[in-house]
Parts: sequence; C-alpha cells; structure tokens
Amino acid sequence: MLDPNTTMHYLKHAFSGIAAVLDRVDDTTVNVNPKGWGTNSIAGLVVHCCELSPSWFEMPGLGRESVRNRDAEFSSEATVLELRERIEQTVARLEPLVQDFATGPTALDHEFRASCPVATGQTMLSCCTYSKSSSNTWVIWKSPLTP
Repeated sequence: MLDPNTTMHYLKHAFSGIAAVLDRVDDTTVNVNPKGWGTNSIAGLVVHCCELSPSWFEMPGLGRESVRNRDAEFSSEATVLELRERIEQTVARLEPLVQDFATGPTALDHEFRASCPVATGQTMLSCCTYSKSSSNTWVIWKSPLTP
C-alpha cells in the first residue's frame, strides 16, 4: 500500500499535468468539442477528472455516498480560471480522502469494485494524465485482498 504522501504526490502530479493543458488554450477553445463521434471538450474532461477522482475514493474506496452527474461532467463549460480553481479544490478535497483511505477501513463490497481488476495484495495506481496525444483517467484503490 502506498503511503498517503506518495499517493498525494502522484495525484498532485496528475492534476498539475491537467493544469498544464490549460496553459495552451483560452476560454473559447477550452470549451470546443473536436469533430467526431464521442469527443469531449477539454473543459468537460477536466471537470470529469475533478469529479471522478474524489468519487472513486469515496464510493468504492471508502464505501461512502458520493453524488455526481457523470453525463453533465462531459458537457460542462467553464473558463480556464474556473477550471484551475476546480483543480485546486479537487486536490484539497482529495487530501483527507487519501488519509482516510490509508488508515481504513475501506469498502470491500462496493458494486464499483466489480469494474476494477483484482490483484492479490496490490494497490493499483494510475491517475488522470494528459499529453499532447492522449489522455487517461484512472484512480488509486486498494485490492479487496490487501490487508
């Protein structure tokens, strides 16, 4: 199991990468959906990452309720400044969740756990990361078999 400081380091790194994308856009382009089926604006993806990350710690990680409207996340519009503030708020929201997750207890039977690969004694670690060519969104979670 990663200690909370290491987990937060990875999360902060991921969200700083997301914030770096905002350096390359303005308030108009951040809200533009690229042409093609199933595309999302940068704003929609940022909002999605900001809602997804805490939600996964809360629900499958800690067994707590978490309210979010996933569909609305992808259609969100915001200014670059609003998105930067949202990233800062998300990182602040994650810090106590990471502490709680590290100290337990964690939820072993949440329905979302079925969508996570199970690896005996492992912690899966991936985060929201962006590059010029791709983006991936993952979460940190403790295997149900991890003590």
